[in-house]
Amino acid sequence: MSEKDADIAADPTDLAEHPAFVAWKRVNEESAPPTKIETLKKKGAVLRLVGVGPGHSNVIAKRSRKDQCMVENYIYKHILPDLTLSSPTCYGRVKGFDRDYLGDRNYWLFIEDAGDEFYSSRLEDHQVLVSKWLGELHTSASHLPNSDFLPDRSPAWFLEHLRSIRSEIRRQQSIWATFGDDASVEIIVGHCDSLESRWHEIELACEEVPSTLVHCDFVPKNICVRPTSNGKVLLPFDWEMAGWGNPAPDIAHLVNTYGTPLPSLQLINDPDGNDCLHGIHAYWATVRECWPHLNLHTFERLALVGQIFRMLFFIGWTLESIKRMRKKLSIKRMRKKDGTSNYFSGYQSLSMGETNIALPQTYLERPLAQLRCYQTGIGSALGYIKRGHLT
Repeated sequence: MSEKDADIAADPTDLAEHPAFVAWKRVNEESAPPTKIETLKKKGAVLRLVGVGPGHSNVIAKRSRKDQCMVENYIYKHILPDLTLSSPTCYGRVKGFDRDYLGDRNYWLFIEDAGDEFYSSRLEDHQVLVSKWLGELHTSASHLPNSDFLPDRSPAWFLEHLRSIRSEIRRQQSIWATFGDDASVEIIVGHCDSLESRWHEIELACEEVPSTLVHCDFVPKNICVRPTSNGKVLLPFDWEMAGWGNPAPDIAHLVNTYGTPLPSLQLINDPDGNDCLHGIHAYWATVRECWPHLNLHTFERLALVGQIFRMLFFIGWTLESIKRMRKKLSIKRMRKKDGTSNYFSGYQSLSMGETNIALPQTYLERPLAQLRCYQTGIGSALGYIKRGHLT
């Protein structure tokens, strides 16, 4: 049954066949079928199973690759509880059975439904909650004895990510040529070259701050706020990009851009930027007892570094989405050619050369517009570095 069918099905016996609930039954054998399955993320990557949790509460089912699922499960079950930080309850993880349905994203993670009130940077009480929660996370997790399990998110890892991005942009140059925009390729590659040549400045800005657990995607859509009798608590989720490294990617999210999309680097270290840096000030107030050797300027610099790290993430995701679109279109053509409806057989029979196909322009307009936006952002970041904002 497709995600769309599951989302509108009324008969619980139909919902009982959905791969997400079949996987959930292996975590909770006594569970009755959900009264409804809601799609929270496109293509069924994240679903809400209504009424299957403790006390008929809702459960969030997320499907992902094995490596991502393992990291998230480990953080929920073995790190956050020891740090006594608020977080959604994790009920467990299982491997899925339906390979045709899931493709290579064949693992399910089940967590408590954190609700529908999301973090807003426009609300001062939310800003304070986020700043304190991140400060407590970074200081307490910096002493973890079991960080080897976590993926590397050090400045060295981001440098390798930059190099990988540059190589992939060059490989995808024919796509840009389709739009008559070869100049954008050269500009982005040039920005990557310039950024790499100044990477020592980024490393110097990071070296004073201890490595710790970093979320790396600490955006409002991944943070819920729940009212309780003792006040509001923060419930961050979606730890699939998390790892062990400098807290800069998380600190960057404390720069209040009031809904303007990155990479519009707003007033980092500028005299009139006090309002947008309010979150960083609250963060410093939380961490300075544990890290007394660091001053506010240290974290203002890290906010700029974190913006750069985030843009590198975004560029990588955009390039990867173009690769997935090309592969998906190739698989469709393969299935049509072979007369099969089996997604996985098409995936397996696809050779690397067959993914190098032209995509319709409608497929490419949005990701290419995003890349041009990030091109501008990287250029802005380089301008800040050249003007001495990391010193």
